[in-house]
Amino acid sequence: MKTWLKVARIEEIASPGDYKVKKIHFAKTSVILIHGKDGKIRGFHNTCSHRGNKVIVEQGEETFGRSKAAVVTCRFHGWVYDAQGQLAHVPEEDRFSPCWEKESSGLTPVHTDVWEGFVFINLAKMPAQSLSDYLGGIGTHLAAYPYGAMNRCFSYHTTLDCNWKIALDAFSEAYHVSTIHAGSFPNVFSTGLADVELFGDHRTTGICLTLNAEPTPVARIANEITGASLVAKRGTSMLPPSVNPGRREDFSFELSVVFPNILIHISEGIWFYTSILAGRAQQNLVGGQVLRAGTQDQQRTVGRGVRASPAAQRVAGGHCHHGGHACGAGVRRQEPYGLARRGNTAAAWLQGAGAIHERKVRMRSDMDNSLPKGFEMLEPLVADWSLPTQNARQERRKASSRGELRYFYDNMLPKLPAILSHLDGYPLGELPAATARLFALSLSLAEVAPHIELYNGNPGVPFSFAEDRFAAEHGEAAF
Repeated sequence: MKTWLKVARIEEIASPGDYKVKKIHFAKTSVILIHGKDGKIRGFHNTCSHRGNKVIVEQGEETFGRSKAAVVTCRFHGWVYDAQGQLAHVPEEDRFSPCWEKESSGLTPVHTDVWEGFVFINLAKMPAQSLSDYLGGIGTHLAAYPYGAMNRCFSYHTTLDCNWKIALDAFSEAYHVSTIHAGSFPNVFSTGLADVELFGDHRTTGICLTLNAEPTPVARIANEITGASLVAKRGTSMLPPSVNPGRREDFSFELSVVFPNILIHISEGIWFYTSILAGRAQQNLVGGQVLRAGTQDQQRTVGRGVRASPAAQRVAGGHCHHGGHACGAGVRRQEPYGLARRGNTAAAWLQGAGAIHERKVRMRSDMDNSLPKGFEMLEPLVADWSLPTQNARQERRKASSRGELRYFYDNMLPKLPAILSHLDGYPLGELPAATARLFALSLSLAEVAPHIELYNGNPGVPFSFAEDRFAAEHGEAAF
């Protein structure tokens, strides 16, 4: 409770009068963050100074709202507070005792500061350090990157039933890439780390590519049609001078850990970060073209990336996180505000962070197998493979023969670019019925692809690090 904690991105409350309420479970409180008419972001405990009611009733972990007058109102007795936390209006004020001091009845402030668009709070009565001093060298190291100038964003939340430090540490290393991400990044990050630096409690390193790695067929399609992959050779025009100082040709992205609860990854044209607060994880991908000055078309919830429609991004979910990741359960989609909802990032999550949430696809109860025009030749696959959940797709894959997997893969792969292009035309929650069936069919391809491309068609490999995978790659004699 005595350190600085990231609780928001400034784009979430971009305009005067915008506010966000963030639950802070470990402190048994919630905090109102409000954008004042003077341009400042301030934080206050979400507690009315009259009877202790919540000023704003939360709608989940994070609650957003807007007041043209830049005020918030407790619904119990109608007390109104301005963006400076001062009590601005009290119904029937003239009936209060003369000794009552309106000036001392404002909201209880929370120390709040902003660094590079990240909003931090400190719940201590008097912080031991300013935010600038707390960040120290890593604040300088990561400064001047155009975080707020990216206009295509995607994020998700998940609740982790574990000690939050376990989840944070799992994301803080690259050791797991060759196993958990084997379906997406085979041999891509085998070069190692570069320019490791320690900044007190914070740390950072460069992650480098293996430039001669041969992508799998699905990965190749992803690289051809999207810039939202870290598994691609990237430029350096956006990077601060201290990031990849030697301008290595094989540099992919900077992996930085800001103690205690943030991971920030920056690269050319794309960045994302993961924020974990007492078991609640939020990961966000940001990227796209740099916006012109004054443009407000930015993200709603923290770092996001060059993106296709959410539907297209999810197509290879199983392919990219085959075997599961530490934060794989319970993810829910957060729709960005103020964003173009379509764009050319159709295969972003063929390579990236994508299949780790479980979202049911709406299917017609009459088992209509029709698909959109141009995809009719795939309709014979719908009954067996257009399945609504990741669990169903995994069970179908495990129950299939090698020949069945190969038949499905060979029929789907040539149509994948066209499928992604088609999905790019729709937001995830607004798919027409025939397109929803195509979407689910494509997610089954994501489930099947690693078993064809990496495991010699073995349908029974349950995880990317299992013995079956080792045997498929190296042969039984290797044991």
